Amino acid sequence: MSMALCVLNQHMFSLIFKALNKAFVTDEKDAMEEESPEVIITEQSVIRVPNIGSQSAEIIEIHAKKGDIIKTDQVLIVLESEKCVLEIPSPYLCKIEEVLVHIGNIVSENDALIQVSPHS
Repeated sequence: MSMALCVLNQHMFSLIFKALNKAFVTDEKDAMEEESPEVIITEQSVIRVPNIGSQSAEIIEIHAKKGDIIKTDQVLIVLESEKCVLEIPSPYLCKIEEVLVHIGNIVSENDALIQVSPHS
């Protein structure tokens, strides 16, 4: 499988699906209803490495820093494994409390990446 195909991850499929969906919406009210609602957390949480299909991956990009307000589905970190490149999006609207990793770190499934708190 080519690297370009691997990059089309869940986040990108979601964006493509939303774009295609909007092409068939008939009025502005319907378009507003199609937007993904922000998922809001009520307590501190940790964003972890999801199942990445291999034993480990390297952190090649970090798109968040302490104090940033992050929206649902905004890309936080990009990982590269032997098989593909994977973007890790935020599962909810939140504030970055601490980035727990650095570019070049090797991570595995369920490793802690970023500590977040509710956006106030």
